[in-house]
Amino acid sequence: MKPRQRSGAPQVTITRAADHEVIEPRNVLKAKAAVLLAEPRDFDETAIRRAEQALKALSINFNGWMEESVRNLSSARHEVKANGPLDGRASRLHRVAHDIRGQAATLGFPLAARVGASLCRILEAEPASKMQTGHLARLVDQHIDAIAAIVREGVTNAQHRVGEALTSELETITDRLLSGKAARNLH
Repeated sequence: MKPRQRSGAPQVTITRAADHEVIEPRNVLKAKAAVLLAEPRDFDETAIRRAEQALKALSINFNGWMEESVRNLSSARHEVKANGPLDGRASRLHRVAHDIRGQAATLGFPLAARVGASLCRILEAEPASKMQTGHLARLVDQHIDAIAAIVREGVTNAQHRVGEALTSELETITDRLLSGKAARNLH
């Protein structure tokens, strides 16, 4: 059975070389988007306005949600320090950091999202056994303390001078740590 082709949709492209083939599938996303944009009568302005109003109504909760995330992150850190990284404690720490990485910018804290991303990189690259004491534990603490300070001080501007300097420094230290680890793994 021959696949149906929509008019205007790009064809599958197959490029053959001596030792391989490159198959590029049809990209129908552009065609679908063009159809939506070409028919403005289907565009519902009132739905957009309702969504914006709902988001505005929810925004009064954003600070509280971030404060709760910081409490969860601090709690997870204390559990790892007190009882070690096993029994899901390191996983919980990573999960909360991951949530902050993904949600903080949407909740109005873009610098907290960047620090959360840097913290996730550490937690994903380093063994959980190193999170309890030593220089790595201090670096994790610094990330968590930075997120807490950003939220506590209400730093919602990505260009906040002190917040940006703190975030950039933590990212630089994380980059150095992880690039050094990568270099050690090569040898």
